[in-house]
Amino acid sequence: MTPAENASDPAGRANASGRGIAVEGLNKRYAAVVALADVSLSFAPGEITGIVGKNGAGKSTLIKVLSGAVRPDSGTVLVDGHPVSLGQPSDALHRGILTMHQQLETFGGLTVAENLLLGTPHFPRGPGGMVRWRTLWKRAEAVLEKLRVEIDPRAPMDGLSVADRRMVTLARALVDDDGRMVILDEPTESLTAAEADHLFERMRELRARGICVIYVSHRLEEISAMSDRIVAMRDGEVIADGATAEFDRARLVELIAGPEEAKPSPAAIPASQRQPLLVAEGLSGPGVAPSSFSLHEGEIVGLCGLAGSGRSALARLLAGATRAEHGTLRIGEQEHSFGGPHDAILAGVVFVPEDRRQQALFPTFTLEEDVVAGSLEKLRWGRTPFVSRRAQKRAATAAIADFNIAAAGGEQLTQTLSGGNQQKVVLARWLSTGGRVLVLDEPTQGIDVGTRAEISAQVRSAVEGGGCALWISSDFEEILTVSDRLLIMREHQVVAEISPKGLSQAELLSACLPDQPDPAAAEAAGAHG
Repeated sequence: MTPAENASDPAGRANASGRGIAVEGLNKRYAAVVALADVSLSFAPGEITGIVGKNGAGKSTLIKVLSGAVRPDSGTVLVDGHPVSLGQPSDALHRGILTMHQQLETFGGLTVAENLLLGTPHFPRGPGGMVRWRTLWKRAEAVLEKLRVEIDPRAPMDGLSVADRRMVTLARALVDDDGRMVILDEPTESLTAAEADHLFERMRELRARGICVIYVSHRLEEISAMSDRIVAMRDGEVIADGATAEFDRARLVELIAGPEEAKPSPAAIPASQRQPLLVAEGLSGPGVAPSSFSLHEGEIVGLCGLAGSGRSALARLLAGATRAEHGTLRIGEQEHSFGGPHDAILAGVVFVPEDRRQQALFPTFTLEEDVVAGSLEKLRWGRTPFVSRRAQKRAATAAIADFNIAAAGGEQLTQTLSGGNQQKVVLARWLSTGGRVLVLDEPTQGIDVGTRAEISAQVRSAVEGGGCALWISSDFEEILTVSDRLLIMREHQVVAEISPKGLSQAELLSACLPDQPDPAAAEAAGAHG
């Protein structure tokens, strides 16, 4: 089916009744990159629309247009059939359009009530502009009750969990009775299954109130379960638009990744020939209880655990971001005690942290500068401390090509790249250093299925060249697919090692739950019982 056939009714869904929000003929370019190409869509009241597509497909740009953060080069936004100008985020808010971005934008130093009502006509002020606090608490509590969210409106925002901060953001849609649209961008990232279920219940309540919900996610199971309708985008265009029942997983994957989805290759080094590259014995530090494990040449080891189990704390310990308190860490034949990340890098350990925007990217760097930032020692001009621009450009060009990073050119700022391409930049930077031990914390978080496959293939290629990888992920389906072995973390300690072969997601979850027996031991006990 062609894009034209799939998008044959671009605005009729909302405009037939004159109600709803629609976009017609949206176009947006960033230099040579086409972000939106003649996009026409409509969103009806009381409908959840799931939007899927690769990173760079145009989803983020569409969201930014609807939220007033970006002006299109051409095209129109319509509210109840009338063209409107959304020149800035406040314009969208005044039209009843609320956006919950993947990176939550809240004021940590203010209370829940202030975050909820600040900037709205309902923020109560008395004579001289003084805040009427009692009225503020009462109004905020009433709004939170609409979503059946039990959060103290007086609590400081930065003291809330990620899930509760998302609920406060979502509640802003109900501050006014004329709320029309809620846009959710990867809302379940960093949430537990129970927290995600609670969010889904609130989304259904918004739908029942006649609010149109746009749900953007790379988690296809959630899209299929939650949406009434699915829109697929690729290269800035709408390539499919229909009822959710029309899309099974195979079709969604093909629409997102295209028919030429990359496949990770199997491990090239037989298990019997793998040498230990990293050995930890009784290793402990901040957030990590004494743990013993090893990583071998040519393998990807998955590190599994529930939220709060200590996975990220262990990653930071291995990468030198925190200092070990007890135990030993050996890389190759040499024992190490890292005083900081630089020591870890010199020992061949490279780290891709969970939060790429805050901890990994240099947002004001160009793509050429950012992608080689880990290899500056190799790019010096002779024996001087200065970087050779020619060597930098040559190395950057090779990395950009090897990792298939989509950009208008090497001078494009990394902060303007899509999330998937930003993640490729971080991986390319560190894999280019020649580091043999890769510590990857949620390396595919917020990334589409096609880019996930590319990243898996790049990591597999790196370990086949004589390295090893510790892969941390909250996506059990993914970690079962990419891993050669699995380490289980419970209550801040590595407690078991199991094989992913034949293991179901339910069995892996059971292994991660507190006070559960080792699946291998339980199986052995059953065989003898």
